[in-house]
Amino acid sequence: MNEWRISESTLLAVAFLGGWPGAKYGQRKFRHKTRKQPFATQLNAIAVLQVLLILSLLIPDVRRQVSEFASRFPILTETSKPVRFGPGS
Repeated sequence: MNEWRISESTLLAVAFLGGWPGAKYGQRKFRHKTRKQPFATQLNAIAVLQVLLILSLLIPDVRRQVSEFASRFPILTETSKPVRFGPGS
């Protein structure tokens, strides 16, 4: 049985790039990766974040609510120092 496999990191990368609906459909249709908790949790997180992003872009009131929600988690609102290039950096 020399069948090829796709790594979880590749599946998650494709899901992150917008393929999460297909990943969720395939997960249910083939009953695959439903019990692998790190994968399932990460896939669900990607789906929730992308739905929130889409809603925040489309509906101004949701944009405000998402911003208020994100402010509860310092790691999401933390800003880093700008990267400087060139002389004197």
